[in-house]
Amino acid sequence: MVDTPLIVPDWPPDGRLAPPGLAWCVGPPTPCPRRAGFTVLPWAGLRERARRAAPSESRRSSLRSPWAPLLGPFRPGARIAVVGVAVGGLDDLRFLHDFVLAPARHGRCALLVAADAGPAAALTAGTAPDPGWRHPWTAERVRALLAGW
Repeated sequence: MVDTPLIVPDWPPDGRLAPPGLAWCVGPPTPCPRRAGFTVLPWAGLRERARRAAPSESRRSSLRSPWAPLLGPFRPGARIAVVGVAVGGLDDLRFLHDFVLAPARHGRCALLVAADAGPAAALTAGTAPDPGWRHPWTAERVRALLAGW
């Protein structure tokens, strides 16, 4: 594993975070991100919407991405707060990368992650190669993404 330092600033006390910026806080953010102009996305709601949108061979009828509505808020310059993030395993870490961190980074969004643990603890969930090599080394991909923010 490459030892990349994670430098993620705390959520600013005044709630100011300009795009593209990243803040990670443990527990509920103060001040309220909604009052600071952020679109607030609950983690559990994102996971449920992704589960419902997952394509099946029998349901997919077009080339349009089934994930487009889920990724819509991550438009360029947006201010997004994902609250209630709980990374308990590799699937959670992969979801965090694919549906929160990568879209926010590519969209040059201001992103606040309000989680139950800091980024270093979240990364321990994905330190081994992913089963089947579909997404090898998820923790490394997350670490590289955070380090390059």
